[in-house]
Amino acid sequence: MLIAAKTCLAIVLGLAIALRLDWKPSFGAILIVVLQTPALGATYKKGLLYIAGTLSGAIVGLTLVALFAHDRVAFIAAAALVTGFGIYRLQLSPNPYAWLIFTVTSMLVGFFSVQDPANAFSIAVMRSSTICLAVVIAFLVHGIIWPIRGGTVFERQLLGVVDGCRGLLSLTSLVLSGDEPDKDAARSAETAQINAIAALRGTLDAAVGDTDRFRRFHAGYENLVNQLQDLLLAILAVRECIQSPHDGQSGKVLSVGPAML
Repeated sequence: MLIAAKTCLAIVLGLAIALRLDWKPSFGAILIVVLQTPALGATYKKGLLYIAGTLSGAIVGLTLVALFAHDRVAFIAAAALVTGFGIYRLQLSPNPYAWLIFTVTSMLVGFFSVQDPANAFSIAVMRSSTICLAVVIAFLVHGIIWPIRGGTVFERQLLGVVDGCRGLLSLTSLVLSGDEPDKDAARSAETAQINAIAALRGTLDAAVGDTDRFRRFHAGYENLVNQLQDLLLAILAVRECIQSPHDGQSGKVLSVGPAML
């Protein structure tokens, strides 16, 4: 409910300012929705990447128009090369979101402007300025009015991961005692823990951007997440061993299981 309320407030502010300045409000409204995340740090990072991709993409789009607007075939070929390069970098870069926005913006500015080269600069400025305004409004609402810092979210998720590992250990103990638990429930618990570890990593990255304590001790928190992942893998490995059907050495595995746990 809090994220929904912040989104509505940011959209109202963005539309009011954009209409007042006679800018196209749809770009900003869409971006405000895209930037809504559970943690302030994630919004900061996503917004900065969006600005970087938008500004660089607008420049490349203008360059395409300036060089190839007179030749349709050359323009399409150049646009295809730019798109291919953007997709290639998207797969290799540590910040693929910026390359995604770069590719989309360069094509939008280029194709919107190629039929009217005289207004190409105005189109690029309109899109870039609207995007920057939307990012600033999202930062304002997230960071000042209702901030949700990643450190708090991380600590809450950390407790959930620890409780989940404790639950998997309990299920493993039931198997060792000969009381086979429901297999579907066990499989669901395993999947939930794997997803929880992935979410915990994402929240840690967000907390580094908005919580000073997590910024200073990032290496220690990252090591903690790695240890939790190793613990989860060990639990899953033990469960796989003791649940393997038709294993000729099942008794031996069962005798080793408690020591491994």
